[in-house]
Amino acid sequence: MKRNSTRNFLLVVLGILLVLVVIAAIVDRVSDKPAPPTIGTEYHLDEQILDLARPLIKHREGLKLDSYPDGEGLAIGYGHQGAQAGDVITEEQAELYLEEDIKQALQDVKDLVKVDLKPCQYAALTSWRFNFSRSKMVTSDLLEAVNEQRFDAVPDQLRRWVYREVDGKMVWSDWLVAAREAEVELWNSSPYSESLTKY
Repeated sequence: MKRNSTRNFLLVVLGILLVLVVIAAIVDRVSDKPAPPTIGTEYHLDEQILDLARPLIKHREGLKLDSYPDGEGLAIGYGHQGAQAGDVITEEQAELYLEEDIKQALQDVKDLVKVDLKPCQYAALTSWRFNFSRSKMVTSDLLEAVNEQRFDAVPDQLRRWVYREVDGKMVWSDWLVAAREAEVELWNSSPYSESLTKY
């Protein structure tokens, strides 16, 4: 009887030791395993946002390979500012200008927005910023509403920006109305619905 008790006790101890060894091996394997890639890299997030904003901007601006009047100056390609009279570019150059301009628009949004947003909301603001200067965004009620997290007010704030300057006068524009409605739809949509921690 005593021998059986001793044997049972040893079997229990061995079982416990075996469990501990297995747990230690699992912990060691997990700790050595490199972290999986996540969506939370700034580059990947930027690409998500740009992919949402780019179609709106391209559709709105249209492709023009010759310079044309735009506001106070001349533009070319997809609304790229700073062109000179008589400038002509290729479609490839227009795409390069677009990427430069849209990335700058996104960077301005990231600099000025102080709260967490969904990618679709970043994209809507990036599209808006592409249309207007950083300085206008800084002083806008739109930015104030975003940073105060009055998100329900953002669509109406977007819809206020439907005037363009023509011969020194601000004129209501069907083209800008359509642009703002597309941004409102994007703002209210759910692509990549999880809010992004401010990055």
